[in-house]
Amino acid sequence: MPFTDQPNSSPVNPLDSREKSHLFDIIDKFRELGIQEDIPLPQLVVVGDQSSGKSSLLEGLTGLPFPVAGTICTRFATQIVFRRTAPDEGERIRISIIPSKNCTEEQKEALREFSQDVETLDADEFQGLIEKASSAMGLPKPGELREMKSGPRFSDDVLKIELSGPNHTHFSVVDVPGIFQAATVLQSEDDIEMIETLVKGYIGDSRTIILAVASSLHETANQKVFRLAKDADPSGSRTLGVLTKPDAVQRGDEQRVIDVARNNVTKLHHGWFVVRNRSTQDIADGVTLEQRNANEAAFFSQPPWKALPADRVGIRALEKFLKALLNDHVRREFPTLLREMDGLITKAERELEKMGPPRETPDEQRQILTHLAGEFYKLANNAILGHYRDDFFTTTNKESKRRLRMRVVASNEKFAENVMLQGCQREFDNIMDKDQCDVSTEELIKNPDSIYYVIKQIHSESRGMELPGMVNPIVVQNIFHWQSMSWDALAKEYLQEVKTVVDSFVDTLLKYVCADEELESRIHMRLEQRVKKGYVDAEEELKNILKSERDGVLLTLDEGYVVELQKARNQRNLLALKKVDLSVSNESGKDKFEVLESILSAVSPSNEVQTVNDIHDILKAFYYIAQKRFVDTVVAQVVERHFLAKEDAPAKCFSPEWVASLGVQELQGIAGEDRDVSARRAELLEKLEKWKAARKVAAGW
Repeated sequence: MPFTDQPNSSPVNPLDSREKSHLFDIIDKFRELGIQEDIPLPQLVVVGDQSSGKSSLLEGLTGLPFPVAGTICTRFATQIVFRRTAPDEGERIRISIIPSKNCTEEQKEALREFSQDVETLDADEFQGLIEKASSAMGLPKPGELREMKSGPRFSDDVLKIELSGPNHTHFSVVDVPGIFQAATVLQSEDDIEMIETLVKGYIGDSRTIILAVASSLHETANQKVFRLAKDADPSGSRTLGVLTKPDAVQRGDEQRVIDVARNNVTKLHHGWFVVRNRSTQDIADGVTLEQRNANEAAFFSQPPWKALPADRVGIRALEKFLKALLNDHVRREFPTLLREMDGLITKAERELEKMGPPRETPDEQRQILTHLAGEFYKLANNAILGHYRDDFFTTTNKESKRRLRMRVVASNEKFAENVMLQGCQREFDNIMDKDQCDVSTEELIKNPDSIYYVIKQIHSESRGMELPGMVNPIVVQNIFHWQSMSWDALAKEYLQEVKTVVDSFVDTLLKYVCADEELESRIHMRLEQRVKKGYVDAEEELKNILKSERDGVLLTLDEGYVVELQKARNQRNLLALKKVDLSVSNESGKDKFEVLESILSAVSPSNEVQTVNDIHDILKAFYYIAQKRFVDTVVAQVVERHFLAKEDAPAKCFSPEWVASLGVQELQGIAGEDRDVSARRAELLEKLEKWKAARKVAAGW
């Protein structure tokens, strides 16, 4: 039996030690798990044109009675595995099908049920096995006609034949369907392309050793198998050539075959072997495998074939070489294989982590949104309170847009400064300013750049039924409305600035808590209406404040108003008195009554001047109180309340309470997974399960 320890052989090769056996078992388990779908596995693949003698070669190598008829034998790959067992275990043949990655779960389950153990596998049983496997895969039986479009004609599924016993040595080989050149009634032009694609898929793997079988009757360059092998392995480093049918070569043509066998024509890294298999006539005559080996040895002992090295002719020499080659190949590639698998596991886990938890059901969708909202709400509150201890705030510089309270305070201070510097249309008069001491109100009301001029104009245009010398409150109100005209624009500019601050904060925080870009985009889109409502409410609040402060009745209970007004009046009197000569003497000619008369005259200007002065001083005392009140009110009632503090404020728009209020359709619209994402998640989980199972099998390596 091939791949067994012969009675007169030397002790078991160290490559067949328990450690090496375990390594082959691992590779075989990897193949059963389908690891080859993602990572090339070390393997030996036999390829050849039809009628190249490939089936007879496999028969000689494995001892299995591969059909050698001229028609296509199989429409799928066959893996033959030899495995050494414990001395007390008997011989066993296990048959199974390894489903391809393209199978559905139902198909995979059905193909796995094909598994069976048999005691023997003669020619008829082997033929029956091929037919049953073809049927299980949904393929026509060997030699069976089938219309072109009536179903699949080839399969990526693999028939696995495992031979176990205490005398076997570990070995594995994959046979792929034979390549053919022309269409027949049994095989179409499409079949040619399908077989080539199947073969290329196997020999294209970087860890595949290609056992290319060629008939000695034809030039190797004219055999398609070598064109395909060269495309897959340009350097020839993975290819081993085998020449068959040397006994059928015409006399005088032997040297051509010998030159190829010596690696002088088609150069391959692993060189060439020549074997003589059983012919169709030998099989008909009942030539056994033992007789086949004896006939082969006798053939290569005769000239001109005996000129070839003995270790390069015959099935036994080839078997020995293949065992050593495959063993070395597996040992060399295995560590790299495990590293690649670890890399795939890490990459898949990172991709799954980035996807986040599954979001297929409403409960899963609400759960993930609630989790994200909780994290968002916590960090938003910390940002509003100015608590910057979380990593969200410390991973970037202190000027980061993440520090919301810091940026809002800066905007508040800027707003207060802008209102103070730009809030009034005309600067109020500083009565005690030395530069103004020599400029009277009479002169100032004639200067268009002076506030007194404006007061005089508005007062004149707003006269009502008041008596001369009286101040009409409506006049003061109208002047205040004009003086505070800039408040509207300054406040709206302030709101826009804070809105930009809050928007950038929300964008940054949402991206931080939700790594899934698609989900983050959907959440953001859904929150836009909620945020917009917060801003609309804030704008309405500002509108009401402006109306109350600028258009309503002028009101204040601030004691500072009376103090400032009295202070202004006193300052005017003092300023007037500074201009009066208060000296009483015979030289000046003034007596006390005349001095008193001068004082009364100085502090009692004309009705017009007195009215303008009173309006100015009342307006000035009230304006600064109203200005501070306006700034504080806008900051507290508009920005703090509507932008930050309310439960549904824009800065806290993504909250667990909001998530709890969402309906099933809304949940699906926001957090529902796309089909592509769900399919990719399922694919990654399936692959991870497979890779981790394989890694567990390889534990300790």
